Amino acid sequence: MKTLRKMLQKNRIMHTISGKFMVLSALLAFVPLFVTVFFYWNSYRSATQKNIQDITENIMIMTSSHINYITQDIEDTSNLILTSQDVQDALSNPIYDKNGNPYTMAKYNEVNNLLVNLINNKTYCSAVYVGNSEVSISREKKRASMKIDSVYQETPKPEWFQTTEAMYGKGCWFNAANWDCFGETGLIFARTARHLYRVYPIGLIVIALDKSVLDGMVLDMQSSLPMGIILHKDGEVLYSFDNFSDESAMLNVDQIFESSENRFYTDEKNRHYYIANAVCSNAGWNLTVITDCERYDVSQKNMFLTCLSLMCATLLFMLFCSMLITNSITNQVTKLRNYVDQLKMHQKVETITFNENDEIGMIGNEFMNVVAENNKLMKKLYAAKFREKEAELISLQAQINPHFLYNTLDTIFWMATDAQQEQIADIAVSLSQLFRLSLNKGEQITTVRSEIELIKRYLAIQNIRYDNRFTVVYHIAEPLYICRIIKFMIQPIVENAIYHGLEKKDGKGLIEISIFEKRDFLYIVVRDDGVGFDSEKSDILNSGYAIRNIQKRIRLYYGEDCGLSIASKAGCGCTVTIQIRPDIVTDSCDNADEKGE
Repeated sequence: MKTLRKMLQKNRIMHTISGKFMVLSALLAFVPLFVTVFFYWNSYRSATQKNIQDITENIMIMTSSHINYITQDIEDTSNLILTSQDVQDALSNPIYDKNGNPYTMAKYNEVNNLLVNLINNKTYCSAVYVGNSEVSISREKKRASMKIDSVYQETPKPEWFQTTEAMYGKGCWFNAANWDCFGETGLIFARTARHLYRVYPIGLIVIALDKSVLDGMVLDMQSSLPMGIILHKDGEVLYSFDNFSDESAMLNVDQIFESSENRFYTDEKNRHYYIANAVCSNAGWNLTVITDCERYDVSQKNMFLTCLSLMCATLLFMLFCSMLITNSITNQVTKLRNYVDQLKMHQKVETITFNENDEIGMIGNEFMNVVAENNKLMKKLYAAKFREKEAELISLQAQINPHFLYNTLDTIFWMATDAQQEQIADIAVSLSQLFRLSLNKGEQITTVRSEIELIKRYLAIQNIRYDNRFTVVYHIAEPLYICRIIKFMIQPIVENAIYHGLEKKDGKGLIEISIFEKRDFLYIVVRDDGVGFDSEKSDILNSGYAIRNIQKRIRLYYGEDCGLSIASKAGCGCTVTIQIRPDIVTDSCDNADEKGE
């Protein structure tokens, strides 16, 4: 202090008011500025850590949800195979040749077609096996190769086989890498197939989960940080994936598994990671997600140097322009406060800019950037949610090549005409028109007229199949034919009426389709005189796949106050009523989508 005082007296700085004010301003500014930078740095570091935690845990939640969905769907697929009467017949009634060797079996083609459909439609299934010691039916993708037949000749049986038998029909998951009979198929779901009525074991069902599907699922998440994912159970790694750099290989597994708590971790090379853990409830697996924090460590170091640089620059600037800075700070604070007050009152405010020569100005501009970015993110989030719902619904519809389909149906039509097979020709024409109407040029919105025409084509095919058993009566005023509705809203209900009501009825059946306006809503009523059911005891809105899909689509496009209702009694037919608005409300969603781009 004495040395500093001598220097100040020698340079006559303390002899002038301006000098004293500049020194006082510098001293007064240093303490709060240092505290501000310190807390800003701590806040930034805390926010960085919180961001890392949020990213990792969100990835963990999404990954766990995807894995639960896939494993549950595979278990449901095994139930579908198990309850198939064709599978039951094939496993229970093999046919032998003269030497006692099974050369064919009952329902072989049906079971084979079932497995082919499952392999083609379930992208995450690389192989499916159904068989026993006498019967073997399997379908595999190119990368998969299972040799389960040899297991029946082994003594003793492999551990996975014994475990599966001990579960009495309940499914089990195994790591295919532990047994040669599974090849490179990934993860294996196995269960004992039991007779539906006598409940004795008749065979084995094995479904392979393709690891590459899990890799693709992780890559599609597009995390901003390098990350690794491990699926493990009882200390055994079932699946692992990471996009770490070569210098940052996957961590020591024992160190990762030593604690099930979410935590930050520093390895031997002083690299920082965040580890999050969860349990996949369906399969009982443990999920561990690891993110590399190196990018944020560099960002924190840069921010620390930036804060120090700003603090030094501000101190030097205040030594020369203390009064100017005081006025500038006052003006900046007032401008920011007025802007915040307008935001609090939800008033429309114009974008303003701040002078970046001081911390308040920088914070003000950062605040403006945050507000603008928040508005963009809100719009993008709303648009993304809408697109996600739209994509989820669109993915439920089959994707076909219309040109190939039309050319094929046209060929069938002319072949049937040449062969004088009128019914086949009529079916080909009706099917071609039905697909053309269902595609609707890729649009999800159609008209009542197009939907009714689609139903007529569909019923024409069904009447050929069922020998004109179904009669349809339409009660629709002419002006209502031009109303815009979502496609495939009425046809699935008519299809349900045929398969669940009229098909089980003796003799001919009647379907009435009525469309009318009442108050602010458009009502579509589909009534049949089929066998019916007790609607009070059946939760058909939540149990029926087609009905549930229509209900979701109606509420997505028209709002939560729209939907469908079902009234039925056993032996008295069924009535389905759809309540929608005459105008589709998703135009606003499209506008929001455009603004959010």
